[in-house]
Formats: sequence, C-alpha cells, structure tokens
Amino acid sequence: MKRFFTSKLTTPPVSEISDCSNSEAEILVGLVYPLILKRNADSQGLVDYSHKLQQGLLTPLGLIQELMASDEYQRAQDGYDYLGDGSVKDYFSAEVLALSAQLEACKYLDSNDYETAWNVVFNSDRTLIIGQKEYGEQHKQRFWELVNAMGLLLQGMPQPQVLEFGVSEFSGLYGKLFPHMQFNTSDRPSADDYIGFTEAVCKQLVGGDHLPLDLTDTHALDFFAQQQEGRFDLILLTEVLEHLCIHPVDILQPLIQALSSQGLLYLTTPNFFALEKRQLMQRWHNPQEIYPAADGNWDAHHHHREYCLTEMLPFIEQAGGQLKGFYYSGCWDQQPCESPAERANMVFVIGANI
Repeated sequence: MKRFFTSKLTTPPVSEISDCSNSEAEILVGLVYPLILKRNADSQGLVDYSHKLQQGLLTPLGLIQELMASDEYQRAQDGYDYLGDGSVKDYFSAEVLALSAQLEACKYLDSNDYETAWNVVFNSDRTLIIGQKEYGEQHKQRFWELVNAMGLLLQGMPQPQVLEFGVSEFSGLYGKLFPHMQFNTSDRPSADDYIGFTEAVCKQLVGGDHLPLDLTDTHALDFFAQQQEGRFDLILLTEVLEHLCIHPVDILQPLIQALSSQGLLYLTTPNFFALEKRQLMQRWHNPQEIYPAADGNWDAHHHHREYCLTEMLPFIEQAGGQLKGFYYSGCWDQQPCESPAERANMVFVIGANI
C-alpha cells in the first residue's frame, strides 16, 4: 500500500506556527486521528497532543508526523502479520510452518498432468451438470492447489481412503491423477430427479461409497461420526463451510472423529478480510452477497457466513483438532495482494489432537 506521507517530512520551526487555544487544539487532534489512524482520539492522546499544540511544542504537521510514525499506523500500512499476532502465533510450530510452505508451493504434481486431466473432464463430449462448465474455469486454480495437497498429504499410503463433501465435476479428475486412492463422496440427500449431483451421478463420476448427509443436521452428523469413526485418511471440505447454517465446531468435531489415526481434514473457506471485500467496505458497499431471489438459489450455494483466521483456529481446537498446515490462497483474487492475509481464501490442514 502506498504511503503518501513519511516521517522524513520537514517540520516548520515552531516559531512559524502561531499558538492555538486549547479548544482549537482539541478540534485539530479530533480531526487528525480519524484521518491517520482511522479511529477517534483516545482520551490520553487527546490531552497530550492538545497540550503540546497549545504550548507550541508541536506543530499541526508535527502531529501528523508523530501519528504516522506510530506502531499502530505502521502496522495498518504493512498489513496484518498473522504470525506476529499473539492470539495466533502459538498455533504455528516449526512443523506447521514447514508443511504450510510445502502446501502453498504446489510442487507435487506436474502442471501438464493436471491440464490433461482437466481437459478430459471439462472438454469431453459428456454432458456436464448445469453450470459446471463455468465452474470448471472459475475454480481451476483452487483445485490445482487441492490435488497437489492431496498428493503431498497422502504420499506413501498404498490405498488411502478419501471422502469429499460437496461433489463437482472436478471430482471426476481425482481418479485420473491418483488411481491408487479410494474415493468416496458425500452430499446432502436429494431426490432421484434432482438436476444436480444425485447419488447415482456421484457413483458414476467417482465410484466408491456415497454417503448422503445433511451437514446442518447435528444428529445426522453424530450418527455419521459413529458409523465412520477412524475410517478416512483424508476428508475434503472445500468451499462448503460458508454455505452452512451451523456452528463450525458442530461440523468439525464429527469430521475429525471420522479420521484415521494419521488422517487429515483439508478445509478451505473464503477469507472474510480479503482485500477486495475491505475495499468495498471502505466505499460503504456491502461485500456480502444478497440472498438470491425467487428460485435463484436452486442449488443452495449462497454464502451464509464467512470466517477469518483468528476465529477458525479456536474453533478447530474446540472441535478436538490440531492445526497441521495453513496458508492464505490467492485463488480468487482479481489483483495481487502484497499482504498474504489480504488474499481471498484460507486453506487449513487439520489433524486430530491426540
């Protein structure tokens, strides 16, 4: 982010600045604080700076310089350093940081192999589910990250059991890239004549077991956890959480319970504090999409709630999970973000805390 002032600006001699009354000084401090620090002046700052201005110890320009030289202003300009946040940094051990870097690098697969598999799925003569052609282009980068993570996290396992929640046409390329893996699917229960991913479509696309499950039904989730306890080496919950009217702990807990002893949950969800959303809010625009009118939400793909890192980490812990890897992904970004925490998506890898 560009800075339009720096602490190197030259302050005019105090003798060139006329003294101001206390009320004028307070008004000036009250105006400058929101302009520089984006908040109202605290009581101590108001008293101290007003006194300095009134006594001629500080010029109006000097006030601006001092506020811009403050740690508070510098942190705001440099972006959010999540690894320096006291409420976050303890979750990031050396092992977590190492896996996070590997995940973000996306070095497990050859990009040509991915392109080949992608073209087989999305450029074939087979009729795709409605909207999936566009979905394939929009989510291409995100699934590139996913399949690289899949290979990295399951390397060395001869026949790992994988379960994906929220099926798409992308599910059809997993077997082409990893024929040794056993893929299973789960989605909300649907009628046989549903035009989306029914149980029959899922089995034809992926093979393996299909487990109809309403992820907003806590009783169904508890039953799932009991029936599938310890089964899966990898569970994929990507771009699903934000669509659900449920507390994250209520869904994470049974999914973690269904993991094998070395199993992992791969979770992605939009970053509420993404740069583009914050820019909209600065212009007094609401970044939250409006609920679709009439039958515009036939596939129930509306975002009910988006999350941020500082709340997700305690949720993971409360659900009996342990952070294994994390990074902010730019898979949705329309412009590059200098600060990782301003990227539009979050990627978590979670294991059971045992």
